[in-house]
Amino acid sequence: MITTNLIYLKEKYYTGNMQKAVAYLIQHKDEFITQEAGCYEVCPEFFYMIQEYQTKKSTIWESHKEYIDIQLVLDGEELLEASFVHDLTPLAPYDKEKDFCGFEGQANSIITLFKNDLVIFYPEDAHKPALQSASGACAIKKCLFKVLV
Repeated sequence: MITTNLIYLKEKYYTGNMQKAVAYLIQHKDEFITQEAGCYEVCPEFFYMIQEYQTKKSTIWESHKEYIDIQLVLDGEELLEASFVHDLTPLAPYDKEKDFCGFEGQANSIITLFKNDLVIFYPEDAHKPALQSASGACAIKKCLFKVLV
């Protein structure tokens, strides 16, 4: 897991598909806030989704094996919990078609993201997104990149 802000994000720190996705994100960062919610196909190595939702008191643990998540908050304030998958208990076998595994267990890290903050979750990082922060529930607009491992 990596947590940073757009001002510190540099494509030179990454290789392969991540480098391509980060370069695209940096180049188009000012366009995401005006885009409609939905899925945007860019190339075979990555795509992104613009999401809009209300944060919640509780969500479920998730992880992905096929894709790395880059979660960029465009507007609002969101709390996320994170833990290594080996520290959690799977709720069901991994679903390859949905690239999803749900878990139960306790967080190792709690992160609050504000506008232009982002977090990168690798396959070994389970996460609980969309949680309300200490400030309470709020509307979120987020850009979620899915980068092929």
